[in-house]
Amino acid sequence: MKLLSSLLLLTLSACQASAPPVGPGPGGDSGPLNRQYPTLAACNAQPACPGEGCPQNAVGPPDQVVLNTTHCETLQLSFTTGAVVATDLGGQPELQIYLGGVAGLTRIEASQDGVLFHQVGWIGDSTLPVPGGEQCRAQVINQRAQVHLRSCNYVPDVLVLRLIREQGALLVDAVEALALQGPS
Repeated sequence: MKLLSSLLLLTLSACQASAPPVGPGPGGDSGPLNRQYPTLAACNAQPACPGEGCPQNAVGPPDQVVLNTTHCETLQLSFTTGAVVATDLGGQPELQIYLGGVAGLTRIEASQDGVLFHQVGWIGDSTLPVPGGEQCRAQVINQRAQVHLRSCNYVPDVLVLRLIREQGALLVDAVEALALQGPS
């Protein structure tokens, strides 16, 4: 069923855009770990482009043009230039999600292959309980959700990320990989 839903999600409404590498890797170096943004986005609903329902709004660097998850209940984002890698860099997150607002609860899932997904966290209003406990809640600082790939269910490297609206709404501006390893 998950394979079928993943394939349907990609075939129904894929939007594509290129996003150039931005900024140095963790620690300021420009070594094998780089910061990048997803280059492909898809929605489980028919995309309303342009508009708040367009998955394209979550591709590329933050630009204050958001995707509202009430129009796109499952947003799937693909990193095509490398994998987001789980690091152990002093508690620094591997993913940062730029937000326009949080109201409700959104599940974060990650996949190494785009077929099998694992829950890696939640973005939610602080008044709502988070399944799996507080260690699974992404910390939101200055409208940025900090996602640690080791906090909830460990996924060593991520090619596809899904944001699934459970209740309320999430306004997504951009998703940034803070630890992306390019192809070798």
